[in-house]
Amino acid sequence: MRLVIGTVLILLGACGAENSGSPADSYTDVAVDTADASPCVAGQYWYRDQVCGPVSGGADAGDKGITMACTEMGDGKCYRSCTSDADCLEAGWTHCGELGLFAGNDVCTEKVKICKPTAKGVCGKVE
Repeated sequence: MRLVIGTVLILLGACGAENSGSPADSYTDVAVDTADASPCVAGQYWYRDQVCGPVSGGADAGDKGITMACTEMGDGKCYRSCTSDADCLEAGWTHCGELGLFAGNDVCTEKVKICKPTAKGVCGKVE
């Protein structure tokens, strides 16, 4: 576990140096083999989400043939957290907007504010 986190921190440092000045500075691509440890640095939001809802059939379907299923969402990138457009200084990522989260439901129930290319607020999409 320590080796994985150390490797992620080293990779994050390298990514920051390579991408300086590009629109990609507003997010960081990360590869982590643990589901619980956030690879993001302070001031960033790790975009992971899960949508859950009823589906027909399945081995554990109840009397009505309905079971619950969940799907992982989010792109796994670290996005700069913000409170206003003034926090979003990278070219192409100048809007502080809401990202709707399913948070284990079948409709958006939570929101976070991140730097985005547009101010548009869409559930489950960084736009």
